[in-house]
Amino acid sequence: MKHSDAISQGARLIRAGEIVAFPTETVYGLGADATNPIAIKKIYSTKGRPQNNPLIAHISDRKQLQHLVTSIPNKAELLMDAFWPGPLTILFRKQSSVPEIVTAGLDTVGVRMPSHPIALELIRQAKTPIVAPSANPSGKPSGTHHDHIQDYFGDSVFCIPGGSTEIGVESTVITVLGEHPVILRAGAISKENIEQVLGEPVQMALHTDDIPLSPGMKYKHYAPNAPLELISHTAEFQERLDQACEKYSFVGVLGSTQLISKLEIQDNVLTQTLGDRNNLSEISRNLFARLHAFDESKVKIILAERFPTDGIGQAIMDKLTRASEG
Repeated sequence: MKHSDAISQGARLIRAGEIVAFPTETVYGLGADATNPIAIKKIYSTKGRPQNNPLIAHISDRKQLQHLVTSIPNKAELLMDAFWPGPLTILFRKQSSVPEIVTAGLDTVGVRMPSHPIALELIRQAKTPIVAPSANPSGKPSGTHHDHIQDYFGDSVFCIPGGSTEIGVESTVITVLGEHPVILRAGAISKENIEQVLGEPVQMALHTDDIPLSPGMKYKHYAPNAPLELISHTAEFQERLDQACEKYSFVGVLGSTQLISKLEIQDNVLTQTLGDRNNLSEISRNLFARLHAFDESKVKIILAERFPTDGIGQAIMDKLTRASEG
């Protein structure tokens, strides 16, 4: 099916109250009409997602904001000018017309304008904002290729194919509604990027046991089937790998080309290379795809390298840390 035909079919399904998987520049989303609570319930049931975990509304034009939010703070305007369309989600005070199922009963709604042409055209043709969490079962690695969506959902979810996503980790989520800007979820736009635009310090939110203000703040995420253990140093990595090989029949190693080239790899080890340690954008682009590959291989444990937290490294380590929790 041509992209244009798939987008048109996806838009028809969205308007008819169905859910559709589609590519964005970050990861694939599982979308529904943001104004249709019945359709949105299908997202939660398909993903197995807790209903107190709010969703993000995706728009194709700033004019759509007037149907979602009550006001636009000056700091939000600065961020929109700098990063939209792109991988930044901004929290706004919501219009009363936004269904509570979108916001988990909160008075705020997260909105972003994706930069992927397929996502933008789908929203335009659907003629409605589209809510879309990542297209994966809740808690599993996000889908970054249409094959991942097929593996997760089979033919139960229509997917607009778009190959591999460009960035590979979710959007950054920020609120500027309080006294100070706060990043609620680390993502593709770094803290440093945002501070440069706003001209002031930006805080990082802690994970919460309360109702989360943003996706990615409370629940275990991104976890492969096998337990994942984070290791800091090459010397320590080799020692831990040797121990794991004695204990487990099949061991996974997730790391940079630099790390893997230094390790002594035994026959019962599967390595997945993320790329150059000095190119964190490459690491982020490959992260979820490599975790997905481990699920297909059925390794018993995954030993993963830690990365610097500069720039997008903050998001990489957030995903890896949450994948190792539980």
